[in-house]
Amino acid sequence: MTYLVPLTFFCSAPAACARLLEYFLAYLRELALSGKTIDQYLSHVLTTLKEKGLHLRTPELRSPRSTFMISGWVKEDRSALPERLKAKIPLSAPVLLHVFQLIESLFAQSTLSHLLIAAFSLGYGAAFRPCEYLTDADGTAGPHTLRGSLCFFQWVGSPQFFSVTDPSLFPPGYPSHFVALLDSSKHDPLGHGGPRAIARAPLNTTFCCLSRLFTYLRQYPPLPNAPLLSGANLPLAPAALNKVLKVAAVQLGLDPHRLVPHSLRVGSVCQLEGLPVESLLRHTGHASPKGLYAYCRASLEHATTVAPMLHDVDRLSLPFLRLTYMTPPRADV
Repeated sequence: MTYLVPLTFFCSAPAACARLLEYFLAYLRELALSGKTIDQYLSHVLTTLKEKGLHLRTPELRSPRSTFMISGWVKEDRSALPERLKAKIPLSAPVLLHVFQLIESLFAQSTLSHLLIAAFSLGYGAAFRPCEYLTDADGTAGPHTLRGSLCFFQWVGSPQFFSVTDPSLFPPGYPSHFVALLDSSKHDPLGHGGPRAIARAPLNTTFCCLSRLFTYLRQYPPLPNAPLLSGANLPLAPAALNKVLKVAAVQLGLDPHRLVPHSLRVGSVCQLEGLPVESLLRHTGHASPKGLYAYCRASLEHATTVAPMLHDVDRLSLPFLRLTYMTPPRADV
């Protein structure tokens, strides 16, 4: 990285540096960046300087003036549009069903089609973060990515759990549950939350996340220490899902900039509105409300309980999504 200002300048003249950063922030605002984004950029700059070995005091660089500028921009942004027109649009059950149909129309019954459908099923069915089941474009997995050796299927009538890495041992038919041991996550580095699971959808639903995932893993099992979805040797990064979502959003009359891979996790939670907070915490692995998470434990019964709602295409309908997330604000605002 090239710096236009010598790094020592930030230590020798903190007041001047603070003024320089104020000009930098104003320039970012002229580029139409939001107040929150500018605040994040400033944090990245200060973090980078500290990583370069400079002993900086953040209050000296985050001047009262820059703090006032950013807070003003944040308030200005909030008044420009209501939050519902800026928030990520939940990928609800009917949207997921459309995505499945879109993938099949674009890629037929190809390996890529099965892989994409498995990824969408996994992210939605257990509300995983993209980094927990996707890799970089070159196939590099992160520290929290699901591994083959820690993922299992279970069949009705059998207490045994079968590793996804060896389909030759699978009983006939489709499993009743998929179970993943996520030993570390963004807010749970030691994996206190227990397993995450997906149960088979009721027979009268139009799709089943577990069946779609099983179809792929049965044909393309991963190696024990490899990422869960790596069996087909087709690296799958969030950008690949994003391309599909952009097309789907346009077709469905939704904002393509706000239907993103993380919408899978958002939609999975929104579909379960009305369930106790404890159930939502088990479903997503979140650590809030504070203190409650330490007593929450995931279970197969929970996966069975949420399966009907997760697959209900009438629960969070497309007309409702368009109304909530696409209706323009009042003209006099």
